[in-house]
Formats: sequence, C-alpha cells, structure tokens
Amino acid sequence: MRENAGCPSSTARSRRTSWPGFPSRSRSSPRRSTRSSSSWRSTRWRCKGAGCASGSSTSGAGNRIPGTPPSSAFRTSPRWPAWPWTSCSRRSTAGGNCARRRPRSRPPSTGPSCRGSDKEMPMAPARADLYRETFRPQFHFTARQWTVHKPNPGQREEGWINDLNGLVHHDGEYHLFAQRWARCWLHAISTDLVHWTELQPAFWDDDRFGTGVQSGGAVIDHRNTSGLSPDPKTPPMVAFWSGFDNFNTCISYSLDKGRTWTKYAKNPILRHPERDPKVLWHEPTRQWVMVLYGGGAYLFFTSPNLLDWTEQKDPIPHCYECPDFFPLPIDGDLNRQKWVLVRGDGKYSLGEFDGRRFVEETGQLVGDYGPNFYATMSWGEIAGQPGRRIQAAWMRCDGRQIYPDMPFNQQISFPCDLTLRETNGTLRIFRTPVPEIEKLHGKKHAWKNLALTPGAPKPLDAAGDLYRILAEVEVPKDAELVFRIRGTPVAVDEKTLACNCQPASASGGVRKLEILVDRTSIEVFANDGEISITTCFTPTDADLAVECAKGSATVRSIEVIELESMWKGQPRSE
Repeated sequence: MRENAGCPSSTARSRRTSWPGFPSRSRSSPRRSTRSSSSWRSTRWRCKGAGCASGSSTSGAGNRIPGTPPSSAFRTSPRWPAWPWTSCSRRSTAGGNCARRRPRSRPPSTGPSCRGSDKEMPMAPARADLYRETFRPQFHFTARQWTVHKPNPGQREEGWINDLNGLVHHDGEYHLFAQRWARCWLHAISTDLVHWTELQPAFWDDDRFGTGVQSGGAVIDHRNTSGLSPDPKTPPMVAFWSGFDNFNTCISYSLDKGRTWTKYAKNPILRHPERDPKVLWHEPTRQWVMVLYGGGAYLFFTSPNLLDWTEQKDPIPHCYECPDFFPLPIDGDLNRQKWVLVRGDGKYSLGEFDGRRFVEETGQLVGDYGPNFYATMSWGEIAGQPGRRIQAAWMRCDGRQIYPDMPFNQQISFPCDLTLRETNGTLRIFRTPVPEIEKLHGKKHAWKNLALTPGAPKPLDAAGDLYRILAEVEVPKDAELVFRIRGTPVAVDEKTLACNCQPASASGGVRKLEILVDRTSIEVFANDGEISITTCFTPTDADLAVECAKGSATVRSIEVIELESMWKGQPRSE
C-alpha cells in the first residue's frame, strides 16, 4: 500500500520498518515523473485519514468516524509500530507481554447503516447528484461516500480509492477490490467491465495486526482446497491482505460471491515481512503460488491449501510493492506462453515459471508511459475466454488539484486487454481498451484526408465531454501533430507520442491512435496498444481539435465517438 498519492506535487511520506535479521527499508513510493526530483522529500508518515487534521499527527476524537482508531495509530517508531490499543512499551511488544486496552465504545447507530463484515456506521442519504458531480469521471471507476457528505476526502476517508486488490471473475461477475488506504477493502461488481455497482466495503481494518488491511490479491478456491466452504458446490472467494505491521499475511473469505465476509479465525496464515500478497493457482504443479513483496524483492511461496505456505528460495530482486503475476499466450497461441511479472510501477519482465522458480528472460520493460499509472492488477481465468488477461491501474495523482471540492478522490484506469506480441524479434505487451467499451457508444462523427498546416486547427465538433477518438495519421519527419483536448495536448511526431509525459517511441513510427477522454482523465494508445499513456487532468477549456504545430501532416481518417455515462440512470450502488 502506498505512503503517498504519488504525483509530482505530493509529498512522499516514508515509513521505515525492520525486523531482526531483516534490513530496514523505506516505504516511500517510487516516482515516475518527468519533473525534477527536487520537488520530492521524504518525511515521517503522518496521519492523513479520518479524525486527523490534514498534515498533522494529532486530532480531536470528536472528528473520528465511529470505530476509527485514535490518531496515534498512524505514528510509527523508526523500528517498531506503536499501535493505539496497547499499553505496553516497544520492548514488551517485541517480547509478547502486552496488555491490550479496550477500544473506545462506538455511539449507537441511528437509522440506516453501512455494514461491512465487522463494522457498522450510520448511513447518510445518497446525494441527488451522486455520480454526476462536476469532475466525477463517467466511465472510470471512482469510490462513493456512504456515511458522510464531505469534499476532498483524504487517505482512509470515504470517497478515497487507491491500490487495486484481488480482481477476480466468478459466476458471470467481475469483482473489483481496492484500497481505502488500509481502512477497508472497497468492492464493486460488473457483468461487462463497463457498468459497475459499488457494494459496501468488503471488510475492515484489524487492530490485531497494526490497524490496517493493506493490499493483496483474491482467488476463487474452486477445488475447496482450503476447506473453508462446507459445501463443495459453493467455492469460497478468498482475499489475502497484509496487516499494517508489514509482517502478518491474513485472509478473509466469502461464501456468497463477495456479499459478506469472514476473517479467518486462525489468522495470520503467514508471518513474514512484508506485504501485498498476490496468489494464483498453478495447474501443472497443482498448487497455489504466492508472490510477496519484501526487502526490495518479490518472494515466492507455495501451498497445497491456501493456509500452509512454504517459502521458495529464489526471490526476484529490484522490485517494489503490489506484484501481479500471470501467463500470457504469445500472439494468441495458447500452446506458447510466457509468464509476466508486473511491478508496482507498471514495469514488467517476461520469463519461465515451473511452479517454484521464476527465471527472467528480459529486463524490466515499461508497461505504461503516463504519470498516473500504479499498483496494477488483472482479471484472468475468465469462463469461456481462455488466455484473456484484463488489466487496470490506480491513476495515482494529487486529487486536490485534479478534483477540487469533489466528494471523491482518485480514479481507476479503464480496463485494458493485455496481449503478448512479437515485434521486431522481441516480445512486448500491448494494451488496448476492452471492446466492451462499445456498450457506451453514442453518436459518431467522422472525417477523412485532413491535410493540416500550422495555424489552421480543425475543430472536432462533438457534444458532451466523453469521447473515444480513433485516428490514422501520417506525420513526416520534422512535423508535429497535436490533438488539443479540453486544454491538454496530445503530441505526435514521426516516431513518438506524448501526453503529460516524456515522448514515448513507437517501432516503425506512430500510425494509429486511440484516445479515451473522460472528465478528468485521458488515456492514449498508439499502434493497437504498442504504447499506452495514462494521465489525469483538469479541463481548462472546452476545445476539441486537431492541428499541425509544425511542418505539415495528414490525418487519413478520424472518428470521434460520443460516449454515454456508465452511471446513466439510477445510481448503481447497494
């Protein structure tokens, strides 16, 4: 789980943790930005959640959401966490002799409530403009508020969303889990990857392991290897999460397709530094595999039943946070595949995996060139769609600048199909928006053979503020083509593409473009996904046009498709 919002204007908050025999390390998030690193600084992490004054480590208890720990929960020592529910010293904590305080009582609920598996809070009536707010993305998922109406929510507050967790497909439903900064796991479902229903949070923080449920993965235990389901016909959905102590890995499970959750009575199922467990079934060896971030590397564990784990001794170094790990067919051939190991920053490597050891065959390759692409997860094992892998990412940004005075903060990228293709003798992952986006298609506008020169922009007249733009272009040497999208340029020259980032090079030049435009995000794809750029923005005007900034260029064809809101009709929430 991230310790900062991750944009250049954010302050990276570092939290150092260590264990006997294990090197100390900083939890400052890696940064992918074109700006100077001088704008970044590392500080002791301070409370930014409910009940804390912004940027302060203390706050009055009267501002806390019921059930939220006092602000001292967020202060950490350089070596061992200091949690609010204990009256013992750091030394006695390490020795295990610790008398726990009783948590403060929660005021009685009045009226409707927001129920998770282990929390209950009064529910506020939904606002009339829910999902229709000025800067709310209309086909990118964002979180709602359940018990409050509060602008500019911060980390751990309702309306905040960050790391994606445990994306699974089960019984016709896509499940999207995500962090509310270790406060709880958010949960949404969809049958088509486009229209989402947000459920109430799946499960909440746990003071036994450091007052937090950090990132992790989820699986469907179809064989009931864990024995968590009393009925083999009802396979458990099992979620793996890290305690905020960065030492205990725990599970919660559901027997009703994620509607209610139970924390495993014998948690933790693994005690090992640090966090973010990714779990998958490896069919050739008939066992479960876990990838865990720890000490600047990804560690591999195996299990027959999801409950008992054995560490394998071949970690992958130079990795950070939020791993994803899966096989991909080469050029669509299910008989030829490579394994893909994705890092927290979206970079990936390819290689072979025998169920215990991953052998890298490439260096770290860029998955996305944009400034707002982090903590990816993917859906796989989709019934009737063998080999399909769908990726989404947290569009990490400074939300106060992008979504001013909005009741939500942060958004999730649009789902993209991943394909592994051979290009110029090398294998690369291509990212393209899922074809299900056509469910949002509205009116189409098309132009052909536009010869453009400097000073003569071509307006792309279309209604609304949600678009899918498809274009074929010819940009000769020393020319530059620019799409101007509500104040943000997408620049294309002969070989490169840029949007709020350094230019990214395409093999053979940029020929085809696909641009998704939402109210506060732009995603750009070149050459059927060879390059992708994911970025957030705040609109400064209403312009939509294409022009030649220098030289001359030709747009062979361009189609602007107006998109409908995924929230069209009644708010999709339960």
